[in-house]
Amino acid sequence: MARTLRRMEAETAMAGMMDMLRALSIVDDVLAAASAQEIIKHVKPNIYVKGIEYQGRLQEQALVESLGGRVMFTRHDEGSLVKSGVV
Repeated sequence: MARTLRRMEAETAMAGMMDMLRALSIVDDVLAAASAQEIIKHVKPNIYVKGIEYQGRLQEQALVESLGGRVMFTRHDEGSLVKSGVV
């Protein structure tokens, strides 16, 4: 029972966070999925950005490229809020 309650609380918190993100004018949509691959298949991004630490070992790179997208790796500044993203 406690596990079910924790799961419900987590789902409620996630729904709240997704609603807040959707309210931002710069956000087109918010998706929740168990893996990056699920979202990539749905969105089919033109550009997929990850931190430089993923270069050479990014599992989803082949998928992005097979869908016609480009993977970019970037160094992020100390304190940066954006660490990865789909464009």
